[in-house]
Amino acid sequence: MGEVLVVSLLVLASLRSASTEMFIREGGHVTLDLRPAPSDPITIIQWKFQESILAEWIKAVLPLTHNRDNIKLDIVSGRLSMEKMTKEEEGVYSVEVNKNVQRVTYNVLVIKDVPKPEIWVSPLICSDESDKCILSCEGDTTGAEPVTYSWKTGDGEWKESRRDMPITKKEHGDVKTFTCKMENPVSEEESDPLPNRLLPESS
Repeated sequence: MGEVLVVSLLVLASLRSASTEMFIREGGHVTLDLRPAPSDPITIIQWKFQESILAEWIKAVLPLTHNRDNIKLDIVSGRLSMEKMTKEEEGVYSVEVNKNVQRVTYNVLVIKDVPKPEIWVSPLICSDESDKCILSCEGDTTGAEPVTYSWKTGDGEWKESRRDMPITKKEHGDVKTFTCKMENPVSEEESDPLPNRLLPESS
């Protein structure tokens, strides 16, 4: 009996709310839809940002009102569109339709594009006389997280990895170049290819 009660409470909690995470480019736009779409025509709708009313409309009672200049509410579909998104507009958006609170909320995260990365080499004296060096995919990612890193050796395939990649003469002795890539949910950038310092200059 106890197990059934716990399962029932978990199911009920999952039905009450479901958050959808959305990454949006800073300065970009986003559209939030009703999920599920209402079966009856919309007569009352209210979108909220955090706990503040953002846009609302009540048929024949309250004309459509917006509390931001960069938003548009479609009273037929209930869709909320927002342009020129800023970090200050990052947060949770929820909606109530025909006096029913929608189960789905949106957690909107506003992030910057990743920068064009540059490969740094350590130690600085890394050369064809070294057995091992470390390559780092560097760039200012402030405000661009979460960032993933990938590396390509020569003309090979991209392989997701960490920001730092150790190279050894035994494993990479015949590789001509290394290239790294930064990627986040809204953008990606590649570095310029870096010649392999473990190769003799005549190679």
